[in-house]
Amino acid sequence: MEFGYARVSTTHQNTDRQIEALLEYGIPERNIIVDKQSGKDFERVGYLALKNTMLRAGDTLVIKELDRLGRNKQMIKEELEWFKAHEIRVKILNVPTSLMECDGQDWILEMVSNILIEVMASIAEEERLKNHQRQSEGIQAAKNRGVVFGRPAVRKPENYEAVMEKVARGDMKAVEAMREMGIKKTTFYKLKKIYPSIEGGIRNFVEENPKYSIYENYSGRGMFGRTCLGVVVSQQDSFMDFIIKLTKYLDDNDIEDVDFSLEGVSYDTLGLDTIVYFPNIGGDCV
Repeated sequence: MEFGYARVSTTHQNTDRQIEALLEYGIPERNIIVDKQSGKDFERVGYLALKNTMLRAGDTLVIKELDRLGRNKQMIKEELEWFKAHEIRVKILNVPTSLMECDGQDWILEMVSNILIEVMASIAEEERLKNHQRQSEGIQAAKNRGVVFGRPAVRKPENYEAVMEKVARGDMKAVEAMREMGIKKTTFYKLKKIYPSIEGGIRNFVEENPKYSIYENYSGRGMFGRTCLGVVVSQQDSFMDFIIKLTKYLDDNDIEDVDFSLEGVSYDTLGLDTIVYFPNIGGDCV
């Protein structure tokens, strides 16, 4: 059985010319499916009904021009491959070779189908490369004009370190810090992500070095009933070895307030291991 398909991009356009051509070719009017929808993809009511419920193996789909199927060349190629795999022939009225009748010589129709698919693949690849080239040239031209792509970078206030030091000590609340720096709440927390806290830096360092482990809420020697962040250091490392490695990690990752936050850092023993603790960080020192 033969079916015809006609498509225009909007409801303001008409399909008369396409339908007339399909009727002249001999497609019964009841077998002509029409869509008035963009060809950017194949999510069209008429086309999906035609493809999924009407067409069967051995049937033929007739269209006036290939771009009535769609406008994305790669997607058209994939559709043609689908029709071929499901033994559905596609005839294109303005492509005479696709209309050939070859009784008993199916290999000729197979060859025509393969050629059509390969041609569409070549056109699709050429179109993709051209679009990529145009895009690259457009971006470069815009950059040459001083255009900056992406969202504007969050600027760190000049007093950021001083204010955040007060926040870390508990001398200033977050709301007061925002007011002091003249920034909004969203910017404040974006900055905290961009410039991680010393505690976050220590935790990241420990996570990346399995031979260390976090000791939450250390409250031992020198804490006088308070709690803080601790790190269990195996006997393989000395206290100073750990501090040197940690400080280098924090510096390499541009984590601020290292000097203040490491002030008073000390250590205690836990069996054969050492607990390095940070009196200004974590626990009830936050």
